[in-house]
Amino acid sequence: MNEFMQVIVLLQIVFLIGLIYTLRIEFILNEYTKKVKRFVIFQISGGLMLIVGVSGYVSITYLNLFPMNNLIFVFLTYLGAVATVMPYISSDLFIMDREFVVQLIVMMIFVIYSFVLHISYADILFGAIGIVLISLMRFLILIHVLPIFMRTLLKLTSWLVIIQTWINPFIPETPITCRQFLALFVYFVSLLIWQYSAVRVYNCMRGWM
Repeated sequence: MNEFMQVIVLLQIVFLIGLIYTLRIEFILNEYTKKVKRFVIFQISGGLMLIVGVSGYVSITYLNLFPMNNLIFVFLTYLGAVATVMPYISSDLFIMDREFVVQLIVMMIFVIYSFVLHISYADILFGAIGIVLISLMRFLILIHVLPIFMRTLLKLTSWLVIIQTWINPFIPETPITCRQFLALFVYFVSLLIWQYSAVRVYNCMRGWM
C-alpha cells in the first residue's frame, strides 16, 4: 500500500469515528423510535457506501488494482452522500439557516459545473464528500453545547472545505504530487476538527444523563 492510499485509509477511519459519535449524539437527542432506527440504517449504509466508493475509485485510478469503470464508484459515493445527509436535513433537529443554504448552493453549483465540463471524477467525488462534511458540521453547530469558539471554528472549517473543493480541479490528478497531499491534509484537518467537536458534544451530553 503506497503513501497516498494510506492517507485515504486514515481519512476514512477518522470519518467513521466522527460519524459514530454523531449518531450517538442523535440517539441522545431523539427517543429511540422506529423512525430513528430507520435513519440510523440509512446513515450507516451511506457512510459505508462513501468509503467503498472512494476506496474503489482510488484503487482503480491510482493503484490499477482491477479493471472496472470508475464511474460506478462515483455514483456509489454520491448515493452514500445522499443516504448520510438526508436523514439529518429532514430531521426536526436540523435548521436550514441562510449560511447553510448558501453553502449547499455553492456546492451544488460545483457539482453541476463538474459534470458539464467533464472535470476529473476525483474532483466530483470531493464535491460529494464536501456536501457530507458541511452538513455534519452544521448539525453540530446547531447544538449549543459547543463553546462559541468551537462553533465558529466549525463554521470556518466548513467554508475551508468548500474553498478547497473549488480549488481541486486546478490540481492535476496524476502524477501524485505534494499538491494532492496538501489537499488531503486540508480534509484531514477538517475531519479532525469535526470529530473532536462530535466527541466533545457527546461527552458533555452523556454527563447530563
